[in-house]
Amino acid sequence: MRTLALSQAWMERGGAVTYYIATIPEPLVGRLLREGIRTIMVDEEPGSPGDAQSVKDGAAEFLPAAVVLDGYHFDAEFQRMVLDLDCKTVVVDDTGHLKKYYADIILNQNLGAGVELYPDIPNGCRLLLGSPYALLRREFLGRQQGLKNAPDIATRILVTLGGSDPDNVTMKVLEAIDRLGRKNLEVVVVAGGANVHFGALASRAERMGCKPKVRQAVDNMPELMEWAHLAVSAAGSSCWEMAYMGLPNIVISLAENQRGIARSVGEYGCSMNLGWYETVSVESLAAALDDLSAQPGTRAAMSVKGRELIDGKGAARVMEAINA
Repeated sequence: MRTLALSQAWMERGGAVTYYIATIPEPLVGRLLREGIRTIMVDEEPGSPGDAQSVKDGAAEFLPAAVVLDGYHFDAEFQRMVLDLDCKTVVVDDTGHLKKYYADIILNQNLGAGVELYPDIPNGCRLLLGSPYALLRREFLGRQQGLKNAPDIATRILVTLGGSDPDNVTMKVLEAIDRLGRKNLEVVVVAGGANVHFGALASRAERMGCKPKVRQAVDNMPELMEWAHLAVSAAGSSCWEMAYMGLPNIVISLAENQRGIARSVGEYGCSMNLGWYETVSVESLAAALDDLSAQPGTRAAMSVKGRELIDGKGAARVMEAINA
């Protein structure tokens, strides 16, 4: 989704985009096609020398202005192989986990990202760090609300746990909502395109008193964020979307690269951080939902902090860096 935000910004400036990708859920293939993005499947092990060569071959064919790498399998050697292309190389990163980076631009949109994460980079490499570079898709832009509606008791809950949720943490969230015993709740659960638990989630929702609506691979996330009083979310790119929309939220870390994001947004005050998914119990999640839903002042403060943090101009700033 974050590279889609970059793609949209590039195409709005008259450019074309091609994705070289090893695996992709079928619903996302359709999304890219509707966006006018060409998708080429790479029959190589992700991050392998063969994979790097396929990128170089594609660059020789399409003569791009930039090659963007987003994935933890793109190690320093892979980056080094791609850096000598006759175009800019952009590495999208989250944690500064490599000892050395090879890129013209390193983009880390996460709150608190600092230069200390990247002590060994090529001369002239430009660092785009922190929330000013948060990437929001086109459908979010211009929808930033005033103060988020904060009723005395929040009754509209949005649940979105990322594209795949392999450990089915969404089911734990449904169990927690059910434990609240509130039939007046309106709940929408968004399962990502790669979520294999969709059937089980829909079945569980049918047995709940509040009858949550379970949807998969939706295209109307901004509308859902406008509708909701609060959200339960994975600590990924959705954190920046919720902040921009002023949506109070509870975040859970589902992957290692989300721990730092969850901690930072919790400390900043635009989210409530429950921590690592394995340590979050149904009971603690239900208690957090119960508490936050009954605290309009806290939710209103979260909304203000989020809108202060993300201004929606991140993708445009990245475009300026690529075109510089």
